[in-house]
Amino acid sequence: MTRSLAVELTCDLTKYHPSLTAGSVGRTVGPGRNDCFARVAFSYTTLDVLWKSLDILDEDFLEEQRKERDEDDQAIIAAGVPGIVHTGPNGGFHAFSMSYTRDGCTRYFSQGNREEARRLIMLFRDNNIPVIEKREQRRPRKLPFGYAPQYFEKPYPITSEI
Repeated sequence: MTRSLAVELTCDLTKYHPSLTAGSVGRTVGPGRNDCFARVAFSYTTLDVLWKSLDILDEDFLEEQRKERDEDDQAIIAAGVPGIVHTGPNGGFHAFSMSYTRDGCTRYFSQGNREEARRLIMLFRDNNIPVIEKREQRRPRKLPFGYAPQYFEKPYPITSEI
């Protein structure tokens, strides 16, 4: 992350510092341990905080994000390529995937966030672009360790005559 963003804490982190309550404002000072975290400097301490525990307050950054999303949406509409909803064997949501071309590059995209996927599916439906559902096949049942299939077969035919 090359840019410092104004952020607000949305959850209570008082177990790390007594002043880290919901509503505390700080600035990002770099990436955290991985993509899920941001290093945030508050006036009293600096620590890694989950992105989902932060609200971004920087209006310039948010406006750039909205503009980028709108450009992507227009490219998706122009491409008209069907979207694919990947579901589990019982119909539960796994991901939404699609491909489109923007700035001369083909982008393959998979969205695992259910809310963002719902927004994209509505965009597809509003613009009469087909959405295909691909359901994952149920996996065969695994036998317990040490059991072979022949132990589950009946060794002799069952008859009603005794």
